[in-house]
Amino acid sequence: MGGNIPVAVGAALAQKLMGSQRVVVCFFGDGASNTGNFHESLNMASTWDLPVIFVVENNLYGMSVPFKKVTKLPDIASRACAYGIPGEVVDGMDVLAVRSAVSKAAERARRGEGPTLIEAKTYRWFGHSHSDPRAYRTREEEADWKRRDPITVMKENLEAVKLISESEFEAIEAAVDNKMEKAMAFSNASPEPKPEDMTTDVFAPAKFTTADYETDAACERPFAMVR
Repeated sequence: MGGNIPVAVGAALAQKLMGSQRVVVCFFGDGASNTGNFHESLNMASTWDLPVIFVVENNLYGMSVPFKKVTKLPDIASRACAYGIPGEVVDGMDVLAVRSAVSKAAERARRGEGPTLIEAKTYRWFGHSHSDPRAYRTREEEADWKRRDPITVMKENLEAVKLISESEFEAIEAAVDNKMEKAMAFSNASPEPKPEDMTTDVFAPAKFTTADYETDAACERPFAMVR
């Protein structure tokens, strides 16, 4: 859990070394914020002022336990101060609030000022997995959050200022459904990956023999790409 966070830090380091204006955005859940990956990654990213935005989607529950029962602080974003970076809590059900926070963080990263931690307070409609009956929360709670569906709320706001019509929204939904169906069809029709491709494009130390370690020079060999 949280294994993608250090990967994002590595990607951000690559962008900084290349001198690009690209910014890495890393998404993870509230449970991952309690792992070592989270803390070590934020520490390294802040120390090196890397262009990465950490977005934690706090949906209030881990696999089956309320987040408030596994942490003392109510806001994950407040942990950012330990690494000297900005931390911001946003309404994860508000599209424009999330967009504003991420845009500000991206501008900061492009100025070379380092990472930002954004906590989006949100909710998941369903269980953590197919075997999760959601016995740890009420159906009334779920209904309250569903009324704040960000897609529905955004649609209503756009309709209120006459920026979208019902027919236009239906066309967008149809286009999205069509795209998802094509993606699933492509996935189902694709062959299983070949075992020999497992290490393709994976970076790892070159293979050494016992004799290679008898001199210091051998230990300074550069990393090789395994193909």
